[in-house]
Amino acid sequence: MKAFLLSFSSLLDVNYVHTVLNNSNSVETWLSPFPFSVIIVSRLTTSELGAVLQSHFGGNLFVVVEATPQNTSGWLPPEFWEYINNPQNVWRRNIFNFSAINNQSAL
Repeated sequence: MKAFLLSFSSLLDVNYVHTVLNNSNSVETWLSPFPFSVIIVSRLTTSELGAVLQSHFGGNLFVVVEATPQNTSGWLPPEFWEYINNPQNVWRRNIFNFSAINNQSAL
């Protein structure tokens, strides 16, 4: 399992993106700390995950970056760091229910 940061254009409907993530076999779990960003846990590579998302997002802009403890820094509650530091464990349990957008989680 790997953690990825997905950042997408405001032209994409947030609820649509959440629906895609909820219904994709490529996504194990996810949460949204910011309105147009999502932390995804997946078994895929960055390129593979990007291709899956491209098939749903069409020509809308987005970026997928693998997030590791070595290349990621910022200020988030500890529960969010579990997604980055322990992606192989986080998908198996519901750490907490949080979404900056609608206070619902896809977990």
